[in-house]
Amino acid sequence: MLRTAFGAGGGLLRGASRVVFGGAASSSSSGRPLTTSRPAAAPEVLGNTDTERAIAEKIAGGLTGATSVRVEDTSGGCGTMYAIEVTASDFDGRSKIKQHQLVTKLISDDVKQWHGFQLVTKTP
Repeated sequence: MLRTAFGAGGGLLRGASRVVFGGAASSSSSGRPLTTSRPAAAPEVLGNTDTERAIAEKIAGGLTGATSVRVEDTSGGCGTMYAIEVTASDFDGRSKIKQHQLVTKLISDDVKQWHGFQLVTKTP
């Protein structure tokens, strides 16, 4: 599984720490429960805060085959670093680089305000 850390402007961060997603889908790595917003036939959108959910919904809205989008503020709540995990059928047959470019393009305006983000993409 390829994990990429990006800095402001979308550049790759060297030596960035990596977030490993694991455990139950109902809790984040910080131990806080994740809330789920899931209309019928819509992708699972996970985030603890309004900002996390807004980012996740922006990604889910831009990918027709998204089944799950998880966003977590890993900067201690100041909104400068995010861990993002996206599962979408749109990624099928595409390289990891192309998958990451699809997601990065959707959130490019947001990324300009961040220190960086970590991205994991998967196919269902």
